[in-house]
Amino acid sequence: MPTSSRGPAASPKLAACPDDKAKGALLLMIEALELLDASEGAGVAGAHLDLAIHRLQEWIEGKASI
Repeated sequence: MPTSSRGPAASPKLAACPDDKAKGALLLMIEALELLDASEGAGVAGAHLDLAIHRLQEWIEGKASI
């Protein structure tokens, strides 16, 4: 599996709260999906990412209703 060349300084700063981290991850996933859609060549990866986004949204909403 390829590793990222991004250093620690390049990673986004997310809050310490686990819920905030999940929401931050969701925003990054949505941004990644937009980039994949713009490339017009990553259909399968985009479909998997879209499903993962929906599942994460459901999980976040489920935690919020507890």
